[in-house]
Amino acid sequence: MASQDPRLSRSSKAANSSLVTPKLDFFCQDIPVLRNIFHQRESVKYNAIQKSARDGCFLCKVICSATDRLVAEHPSHTLQHDKVYFDGLNRSSGLLVGLESPEEPWFFQIQLYILEDNQPGQVPRSVPRIYTGSEAAILQARKWLFTCLQLHSSLCSTMAEVNPRLPTRLLEIDRQSESPVKLCESKYYDNKYACLSHCWGGHQPLKTTSLNRARHREGILWEHLPKTFQDAIGVVRDLGYSYIWVDSLCIIQDDEDDWNREAARMADIYRNSVVTISAAAGAGPYAGLFAQGAGELGTVEIDNPRLQQNQMPQIYARSVLDHQRTEHPLCNRAWVLQERLLSPRVIHFGNNELLWECMEERCCSCGPRQYWPGWLEEKKEFHPNALAALDAHGISNAWRRVVSNYTSMKLTMEKDILPALAGAAKVMAQVLKTKGFETTYLAGLWEFRFVEDCAWSSRASSAERRPTGYRAP
Repeated sequence: MASQDPRLSRSSKAANSSLVTPKLDFFCQDIPVLRNIFHQRESVKYNAIQKSARDGCFLCKVICSATDRLVAEHPSHTLQHDKVYFDGLNRSSGLLVGLESPEEPWFFQIQLYILEDNQPGQVPRSVPRIYTGSEAAILQARKWLFTCLQLHSSLCSTMAEVNPRLPTRLLEIDRQSESPVKLCESKYYDNKYACLSHCWGGHQPLKTTSLNRARHREGILWEHLPKTFQDAIGVVRDLGYSYIWVDSLCIIQDDEDDWNREAARMADIYRNSVVTISAAAGAGPYAGLFAQGAGELGTVEIDNPRLQQNQMPQIYARSVLDHQRTEHPLCNRAWVLQERLLSPRVIHFGNNELLWECMEERCCSCGPRQYWPGWLEEKKEFHPNALAALDAHGISNAWRRVVSNYTSMKLTMEKDILPALAGAAKVMAQVLKTKGFETTYLAGLWEFRFVEDCAWSSRASSAERRPTGYRAP
């Protein structure tokens, strides 16, 4: 077996992320409501937590110490009458403490945890700082992928076609070659491949053109690949696959016929992939795929008389990580919407952690499965099976939601406004055909609901302008 090519290796910069089973028997039970927090979400006034801390409750001391320091970022807020919610005690994500004010719009969450090398289980722990390219992070991605492929129902598996049409070209990953990546034609590979979703950014990525196409077939020098491409290729190899589709390299960029042909097949390319690697945190191809996650915001210095000094874990606290889609540069790009909707599985390499999306589940490295604004709901709703279960009115509303999200995103080239949505429109057309609707797609609208779909308005605060070039069919 060939040794691992160092050019395809990832740097390991994170603590181990194996899970620790929490043992909570040392926690004080002085506040009656806390007796139930292992099993359900409960709330109590913050001043009651403060009183219990003064009376010697170790858990309450931890909560007050962390809360007082982190809420200091919001000097105008007083905690006295806040309600405190508890969650996560039976998870590996740490103790989640939520603060909610009944008097003003205010909600704040804190996560408490210990490090991996401390005494296990005394506080449910969470990795405080995770490098998203670490061995631990990729192991987590592999677990998510395996779970989906082996255990999830047909929602995930039926995104792909029964006899899939393969992309015209893919990049083949070969560690034994001087050039570990080469462009190959479809007849030379099987149907297992990944896709890369990335921002092109201001500095354009390496492209395949009519001039270098033959050279790319022979091999692409590793040092010529942008950092994001290098990282993604390493991840795909670590996930157990040998092929990846990257738009700038698998489409002949100066051949208009080839570009139009491949753009029309975008739906097939993404929906028939095994997984899409999303460079969510990168603003361009040279930013790299990985990021150093948010670290701890400080330790909680509390003595627990029930434990010996050498048994006392170092407790950390931080604000709960933000799961907003808008926090990730890539996810605000218009082209990316259909890539997300059509891919059966997506691994987002975010600013602070990995995020997983498939048709059935959402997960993240930090543990809590919170609501992600604008993420899973629209993806699941666009599954062909979900669309097929709707009547004409429901299908029309689903498309309107897609268009509403799409038009709020950024598009570098005005002329791409219809091509960047063509893949999603193709899936919609297939669903409508199975439902018996003989209709025509008309530049973002559907003939069978054309009058209603023309009744739209813009939410933009500034005056809109006409496009500089004609972009309708």
